[in-house]
Amino acid sequence: MSEHALLSPSGSERWIACPGSIELSKSAPPEPFSKAATEGTDAHEWASKILLGGSPENCPYADIDMYVKRVSEAASRKGAFLWVEQRVYLNDVIHGTPDAVVYCKNTLEVFDLKYGYNKVEAVGNTQLIIYAAGAIATYELKPKTIKLHIVQPRAGGVRTSVMPIKLFNAAVNRILAQSDFALSPYAPRRAGAHCQYCKAAPICPERKEEAKRASEIAFREIQSLDEDTLIWAIENKKRIIEWFELLTEHAIQKPPRGYLAVQGQGKRVWRTDIEIPMVLKVMTLAEAEKAGHNLDELTIKRPGPMTLAKKDTSPEAFPNL
Repeated sequence: MSEHALLSPSGSERWIACPGSIELSKSAPPEPFSKAATEGTDAHEWASKILLGGSPENCPYADIDMYVKRVSEAASRKGAFLWVEQRVYLNDVIHGTPDAVVYCKNTLEVFDLKYGYNKVEAVGNTQLIIYAAGAIATYELKPKTIKLHIVQPRAGGVRTSVMPIKLFNAAVNRILAQSDFALSPYAPRRAGAHCQYCKAAPICPERKEEAKRASEIAFREIQSLDEDTLIWAIENKKRIIEWFELLTEHAIQKPPRGYLAVQGQGKRVWRTDIEIPMVLKVMTLAEAEKAGHNLDELTIKRPGPMTLAKKDTSPEAFPNL
């Protein structure tokens, strides 16, 4: 079997919602370099190394200890089996590499380390459901309970979804049914929240049509909008914002004339690699500081995102829109 899945678990939310994205992605431009993605990959490599018995010494990602501890605790139970970064196959076209899988006493647990700041939910997470189904097929397991864990040190910690086997099997069957649509060259496309990380988003006609519709609404008097248009604008606000965010991300990679890519203002957050005193956990940083607590050793400054800034240029350098 190919090591490159036609239908990847990590992209499952997208190809389930928009099966036509698979075919369109074949014509999409290469994705730009992402510093965040590189950092995430490196953090995953360190976590795997430590789980497999490597030394945590010199690891620059102290907060992955939360993930390592959770997986280690599950794997330390009597009779438990642990697989770390091992590819699993649901079928020939749907396969991938879960961060960690633990099987013990008819319970299958799948752990996914998310190192970003955007919160990811465990409930209904199709990526983890596919990993679990792939592990069952690959290792010939017979679990009665499935536990799906998202471990996100920078965005709220651990979130878990528990599924009895009947409910889990029903979810897998729905995913398999949708995968048939995604493999068709004539599969339909649909714009939505799933477009955010889609490789084909910059060339997607449906995505462009969404932006066009938004531009037709923009700057009109609110009172002049008919009810259908008002409902559309309300329901699509988030997606339009995401479209402009995608445009900005593209511009940051190659700043247009008169602009610079600069590091945004960061902010302080509680450290996740040490135990924060309970009296401080219930406070905001501002409240703790106002109460006289020394926070130097308990916080870190999280770097801000890259953003666009205008150069110090004359107005004539910018086009009039």
